[in-house]
Amino acid sequence: LGALSDVYVRKIDGAPGTKFKIIRMRGALVDPDTKKVIAYETETLGEAEMLRPGDPAKLRITRSNKEINQGDRLVPAVRKLALPYYHPKPFREPISINILSAVSEVAEFGAGDVVTLSAGSDQGLEPGHVLQTMRDRGVQRDPVTKEKYRLPIERSGIIMIFKTYGKISYGLIMRSTQGVAVNDKVINIE
Repeated sequence: LGALSDVYVRKIDGAPGTKFKIIRMRGALVDPDTKKVIAYETETLGEAEMLRPGDPAKLRITRSNKEINQGDRLVPAVRKLALPYYHPKPFREPISINILSAVSEVAEFGAGDVVTLSAGSDQGLEPGHVLQTMRDRGVQRDPVTKEKYRLPIERSGIIMIFKTYGKISYGLIMRSTQGVAVNDKVINIE
């Protein structure tokens, strides 16, 4: 389905004109250190508006940025807020967290990419906090001698937090000198 398609939805409340976001579950975000699920990530597919309440209710898809399928979910739309202002500042408490995922679906990310981090407001992170990413590619094998050696751990980028939740946060890679990847460590800026 796409924009201007009419759909029937079960077990949804709202008056005619009520707006909803259409989302798809992307999966669990697992902390690589504790192996525990700390959040579930979703993807916004579009928006819909209630035409006729009931069970099933009739809605019209008003905007779509991806194909919408049976099984996708609806959540109430939140009114849009003005663009926020960020005041970059270093995070003062010692921290060592991980990159869990990224909006772009490539192996490595760089400046301008948004990443999900394994800590949030429960750990004291706030919008505007600036951290650094550390690239650790671990033990490698020399192609000639077949000996194993360890690559040095190096700073690979700078991230600014722009949205926090209890156990996760979202950050924008502001600058990168090398590729940043899932499971890279994120620590205090030096």
